[in-house]
Amino acid sequence: MKTQTLRLAPEVVEALKAASIDREKNLLTLPAQLDRALYVKVAKAIETAGGKWNRSAQGFILQPGAADALGMGLETGAIVDEKKTRQAFYTPAAIAAQVITIADVKGKSVLEPSAGNGVLVAACVLESASLVVAVEIEPKCEEYLKSVADHVTIGDFLEVDPANCSKFDRVVMNPPFHRRTYVKHVEHAFKFLAPGGRLFAIVPDNCLADVTMAGYNPITEARFPAGAFGEAGTQVATRLIRIDA
Repeated sequence: MKTQTLRLAPEVVEALKAASIDREKNLLTLPAQLDRALYVKVAKAIETAGGKWNRSAQGFILQPGAADALGMGLETGAIVDEKKTRQAFYTPAAIAAQVITIADVKGKSVLEPSAGNGVLVAACVLESASLVVAVEIEPKCEEYLKSVADHVTIGDFLEVDPANCSKFDRVVMNPPFHRRTYVKHVEHAFKFLAPGGRLFAIVPDNCLADVTMAGYNPITEARFPAGAFGEAGTQVATRLIRIDA
């Protein structure tokens, strides 16, 4: 998969060097007001690294690993765009809450096989799942995931052997979409379900033929229009499907 990067102009680097980061609040604050053209470039750099503007905080809330990505960017003059490189479009909190409510995870064991920044994991915990296990390929997400999940594995989920793992009552997932990778992830995740278990996956809205051809009979539980994942950096329309073991 080709790595995509954002090159930083010298004036952007200088502005970022003058910014301050509160590690406890995961908040980045820019220096005195920048001119509009420079602000747009600096904001794009921060968002590419994993930051999101928060009006009430008057700064950018940084996702796990964003501060490190910015630090590396200041050293190299470029920031890796993880979203475009890995199709890592994380689930907005409001959608995560809806998904977990539909999945009915209370008192059940749950696997999140593409945990990302942990939004679905945290929602499972809030809904009183009995056990929450997370798998994520990106090491910079590990620290946060360990603070919310019962067990965390850092690595490629497709390489995790279901024969060596416990089975789960629920799988909830927002798999990567790149080149229909979600089909492989759904097929593999299904192997981790206990008898009577249910898998819930966020997939492209036009994917039903793909998943059905993979040998399943998915049921659509919800649909999310183009723009619902806008804050995550994609305008793709999606749907939540359910597959029963």
